[in-house]
Amino acid sequence: MTKKDSKDFCKSFLEKHGGSNATDFQKLSAITLKLANSHVLNILNQIDAISNKTSPSDKVAHMLLESCTFIFKGAIGCINATGAALSDKRYVDANTQISYVSDDGTNCDDAYEQFHRVSPLTDISNVLQQICDIELAIMLYCQGNN
Repeated sequence: MTKKDSKDFCKSFLEKHGGSNATDFQKLSAITLKLANSHVLNILNQIDAISNKTSPSDKVAHMLLESCTFIFKGAIGCINATGAALSDKRYVDANTQISYVSDDGTNCDDAYEQFHRVSPLTDISNVLQQICDIELAIMLYCQGNN
């Protein structure tokens, strides 16, 4: 999903549902959180695949992949916490949690940069960040309409 795809998705949905009530957007929010969760699982699968292809003697690469695994496993808990906070209309808490998820890719990339390496996860992490940006926009709408 490119940035243009994200923008087109949001624009299309808002054009179709611009007069809809907040309930429609709460449903869209739940769908977006499911998409974020699914994408995190894809990232974790990709990390496993990269790890399996990485030479056992490349200890730094394995350490970085383990670090990113830890980061993205934490994202699942944050996504669940976002959903719970939204159910209770605790928008500030939801915003905080999904923002953590949005930053996970950057945190993983930063770990690679410390070792003067390029993260193999940048592109897939950028997609997660875009999904989180969509979620943040939906939450902002919901918050303004409650």
